[in-house]
Amino acid sequence: MPWLSAVVLFYGVLNIVGGVIGYSTAGSIWSLVGGGAVGLALIFAAALSKTHPNKGFLIAGIATLVAAGIMAERVMKTAGSPGAGRNIGLLALAIIMLGLLAYGHFSEKPSTPEKPDSSSTN
Repeated sequence: MPWLSAVVLFYGVLNIVGGVIGYSTAGSIWSLVGGGAVGLALIFAAALSKTHPNKGFLIAGIATLVAAGIMAERVMKTAGSPGAGRNIGLLALAIIMLGLLAYGHFSEKPSTPEKPDSSSTN
């Protein structure tokens, strides 16, 4: 699924950019480290998914779950503050990404081995 690999790659780059923005605006080293680590894992997953889709998309799912968990914690901490909207948006983006990964997984047609021709006799 080349489209899903491209989405994972884009989301990885977006995480890295978000980490840099979080560091430059709020001085948050955790944003830089977290966004960079999740982003690099997603970029690696996108590259791996081209040759080993099951492993690549599994890594992408795990990295996205980590990002969603971090954002859910931030949403709970910032509820009612001006930064809550941004955190809710980032959490929604992670949930959408998880939905796309699930869609890609369940829409993939399983490859079935060819059945031997029963009409021919040996």
